[in-house]
Amino acid sequence: MKFYNFFPDGENSLTLVQEDGEYFESQRFVGTPMAASWKAPRLRVMGRSRKLRDFVSWDLSALVLTPRAIEALKKLIAPYVEFLSLVEVNGCELFAANVIEVVHCLDREASGITFSPDDPTRIIHIQKFVFAPERLRRVPIFKIPEWPGTIFVSEDFAQIVVDAKLAGAGFDNPEKIRYVKSLWDGTIAGLPPVREYLL
Repeated sequence: MKFYNFFPDGENSLTLVQEDGEYFESQRFVGTPMAASWKAPRLRVMGRSRKLRDFVSWDLSALVLTPRAIEALKKLIAPYVEFLSLVEVNGCELFAANVIEVVHCLDREASGITFSPDDPTRIIHIQKFVFAPERLRRVPIFKIPEWPGTIFVSEDFAQIVVDAKLAGAGFDNPEKIRYVKSLWDGTIAGLPPVREYLL
């Protein structure tokens, strides 16, 4: 089973920006439930006239989806996320999927972790995400406690995105410092426009 680092492909598409620049500093979207106290933040919509894709760029720690994307993925990921109403844009309600599945699977030695010189327990950089196979459970979407701002998804998740032709999703090989596949307009597997590029 392959796993990917998910990222929303926001190039030339509508994106969201929170008005509170410190919103994500307050332990939000870090693998813990938020539904009971959820209140959508104030957002600015950038590029409102641009195409609204099925995955919308906001922050890498929060997956933003249209109802169409939720319909395609809900059966697979519903036990592992909370769907939180976020904002309505151009007549379409967008949802933030808060990933609440946290898996302790990072191979710390192989991942090239850099700790803060001031606090040896605080991780400031991970060169690559190498997972220990014996600790990696078969889940379609998850986070890791060492770096909760990153969302990882399974190949089953990626295949549904491809089969449903969902637009705006990208998948990064967690063991490489590069994006390996960016799904433009929901196409892949040799069907243009698929492109690869280095960070």
